[in-house]
Amino acid sequence: MYYPTPKNLNEANKIISKISSRRRSTAGLKIFSRLLRIDFEFMLQFWDEETRKIIQNEEMETFFHTSPEKYIASKHYFDESCLTMADFLKEYNLVDCRILLSSISKYAAGFLEEYNVDIHGKISLPGIAQQIAFDKYDPMSDSIYSIPIPEIKNDIRRHLNGGIVTVNHRMIAINSTDESLPKAARFAPNGKKFKSIHQEDFSSLYPYTLLKDLPTGPGFHLRKNREKYSLISMDKSQAHVSMESMQWLAFFQMSSGFEVQHAYNRGEKKIGRYSLDGFVENENQTIGLDYRGCR
Repeated sequence: MYYPTPKNLNEANKIISKISSRRRSTAGLKIFSRLLRIDFEFMLQFWDEETRKIIQNEEMETFFHTSPEKYIASKHYFDESCLTMADFLKEYNLVDCRILLSSISKYAAGFLEEYNVDIHGKISLPGIAQQIAFDKYDPMSDSIYSIPIPEIKNDIRRHLNGGIVTVNHRMIAINSTDESLPKAARFAPNGKKFKSIHQEDFSSLYPYTLLKDLPTGPGFHLRKNREKYSLISMDKSQAHVSMESMQWLAFFQMSSGFEVQHAYNRGEKKIGRYSLDGFVENENQTIGLDYRGCR
């Protein structure tokens, strides 16, 4: 819905004032009316001879629902550069495209400068985010695991929705006979002309998700056996790890203040063919931890 505003009316009065500077009072209004193709007699009803301006009221504010300056500039372009309205509409759309191109170029330059990632080489936002995550990943952070247990993995995948959205045609001309346009803009892959366009809008699922704290480490699987639950590692390679050893290592980490690398934090440290239950490395010392110390 359009709401009246004095902005465009004030703009109209400024244009009239410039035109009228060396003319009799209504001459500027007459030229202005001719430029905008408005009936002069109609405009004269709202002319104030004393102020030499169009009266400020709601009817006139509603009447000037677009910018007079932009209208005059657009009309001049049409008269000088266009043969048909289609020519003008092409330019009208290209104005938006130029603004968008400038925005995308600055957006891409920012990613290149900040993250050294060329977004034009990626197909989606998740692809860009993945590349940045891999490039900036701290090797001292918790490992990121998939889910190896088939029944859990399949259950999660069954409830996933959405996916990659691609735009294969940057332009589609409906029922066009303009031979200068690319063939892909006029014909579908089956050789038939485009007759309609269907557009879908998708929610910002990925940006929303990436704002949340994401889990790391292999995680735990609570498996029910009759009335009891058993805690099992989601990483099968660590299936031998006992909860007793995890509790001991957690207590050591809490009491010493050192970060301990273990089965659920970056995986067990391997020395030769042996794996340590826990491993600490800092500026002053290196500590190997083995629960109960025997195999």
